[in-house]
Amino acid sequence: MNIPDTEPDIRVGLITCGAPLLAPRGEYEISRDAGGAVRYRALNQRSFMRLENLCIGKGFHWQRVIPADFEGNFRVLRNPDGKWMTVCTLPLERYVASVTASEMNPRAHIEFLKAHAVMSRSWVLGKILVCHQHGEDGKRRASDIVTDWEDTGDHDGFDVCSDDHCQRFQGMPHTAATRAEEAVDETRGIILLDRDGNPADARFSKCCGGRTELFSTCWQDRELPYLTSHDDPWCDLSGLDAKELDEFLCATFRNYDKEAGASREWETRVLKKDIARRLNAKYGIDCGEVTGMEAEERGPSGRIKRLLLHTAAGEFRIGKELAVRRLLSDDCLRSSLFETEDMGDSWLLHGRGWGHGVGLCQTGAAMMARAGKNFREILGFYFPGAAIERIY
Repeated sequence: MNIPDTEPDIRVGLITCGAPLLAPRGEYEISRDAGGAVRYRALNQRSFMRLENLCIGKGFHWQRVIPADFEGNFRVLRNPDGKWMTVCTLPLERYVASVTASEMNPRAHIEFLKAHAVMSRSWVLGKILVCHQHGEDGKRRASDIVTDWEDTGDHDGFDVCSDDHCQRFQGMPHTAATRAEEAVDETRGIILLDRDGNPADARFSKCCGGRTELFSTCWQDRELPYLTSHDDPWCDLSGLDAKELDEFLCATFRNYDKEAGASREWETRVLKKDIARRLNAKYGIDCGEVTGMEAEERGPSGRIKRLLLHTAAGEFRIGKELAVRRLLSDDCLRSSLFETEDMGDSWLLHGRGWGHGVGLCQTGAAMMARAGKNFREILGFYFPGAAIERIY
């Protein structure tokens, strides 16, 4: 595969709530192309676009609509199905700066932000070069098996989207972003490479819960040598006193992610009738009463790979990891790493972690930086065997 030796551009599909509410700030040339799309071309580096209705966390418990400011050029089109496509095109390093400041608090430790920049740059470069295999995003069914996973897939009309489905791209906060930009500048062009010399498929989640997970538990039935399952003592925040914990969470996470500090252990109640409702809504299965639920297969971290449901209409097996989380909560369960306690009309779930747990644990990586580890040590811990090299 030909790795670029100069910085490429990237096309990001912006997820909006309804028609995009765009307000150019600065100087833009506005035109319409042959496909009927409206184009906005920035005439200088001071110009940016205000988007008033960016949707973030779609389908998750932190979903909300926010205003955001974006650099780059824009193409806006309403497709025949009535859906809007808003694409922002900008240089890769500016994209990585936005992702780093969007995924984490830009006031976080500089070595942690450097690690995040290298990881995010690696993953998105692999997307641009189409060097990672992708399974279907849809469902595969047998008579009594529902298997469903949501991978990053290949988008139509742009390289990546702006939300958690790919990486968070929530614009560039013009204040407090200096440290994130510094992290990106100091790691410019540095990526993780697999043993074949391709950009690593570098995954990350908020909190692994004490052990990282295998790729195959969450996505396709294959393994990547640098995405191993191993103990992670770094994401345990119990050693911090109340003041230290508050300082760590405030400095590391965005406001709506601070709960990650409590996500190593959590509890929630799931009504059995709601499971039946979601099974019908998501898969078209009228199962009647749900009478039992158990983990049929778990990954090495303990995350449920396949869930067995006993119902009035028979047995149904749900997988993989994200499908389990979406079935058990309208706004997506924190993780599939849980044990159940039958409460009659519901189950009480005793869980750990936030997210799929594959690759880098953002909580653990931030704690490693706090303990004095540099970005290469952090990446070496979470992506063992991957090379760290500068390509441009």
